Amino acid sequence: TKLGNYSITEKKGMLTVTENLTEIKVKAADATKTYDGTALSRNEYIGTGELVEGDKLEVMIAGSITDAGSTDNVVTSVKVIRNGADVTSNYSNISTENGKLTVEKRKVTLTSASDSKEYDGLPLTNPNVKIGEDGFAGKESARLKVTGSQTDVGSSWNTFTYNLSNGAKEANYDITKVEGKLEVTKNMAAIIVTAGSDSKVYDGTPLTNDTAVVDDKLLAETDTLKYTVEGSQTTVGSSDNKVVNPSV
Repeated sequence: TKLGNYSITEKKGMLTVTENLTEIKVKAADATKTYDGTALSRNEYIGTGELVEGDKLEVMIAGSITDAGSTDNVVTSVKVIRNGADVTSNYSNISTENGKLTVEKRKVTLTSASDSKEYDGLPLTNPNVKIGEDGFAGKESARLKVTGSQTDVGSSWNTFTYNLSNGAKEANYDITKVEGKLEVTKNMAAIIVTAGSDSKVYDGTPLTNDTAVVDDKLLAETDTLKYTVEGSQTTVGSSDNKVVNPSV
């Protein structure tokens, strides 16, 4: 070669790789559900921005909520992985945003039964309560005590109370009470009171009879029929013997 004809000096160059300035955003997912007694979590995220071909995001999410309310779904770690190696330091514009986990109150409607009957002297009650809308979660429930009662003709609310049981918490429920109506109507059965009849030979004194026969099979057991019999006949002839002022 003719290398000996030259004086060659080696001078090193510089190879520089700068950080990738592409904006990479990582947002943890939002999630919402109605309270069901189990934990809500969502290990998902939305990533925006373009990584170098062959690079992949490795994201860790932490967040959990069971009772009604909300909490952050937190991005705890973001790494960029290439062929199993962590190359995150090659990116200088990585940002994170937490998501939101929300558990909404469970809606429950408690409705006491409505009922009606004709008056019979006994209290009208109905212990049934219907649980509606979402109902209670899992084995959670409520102890119900129905106190409504109507005996005389008229109406009133079928009142009741409740106490949550089996681990149910008031804060996890939106409970609406609806009271049914108890109505007692007039007893339309015919109760016949027949004044007694009587006769005698004229003797100058008034003929009276204050007895009566009462067909009271339809009268309530706890009720008593009161009445007055009015009638008088002195001279020869006949007149009505009347039942007046009947009352129960």
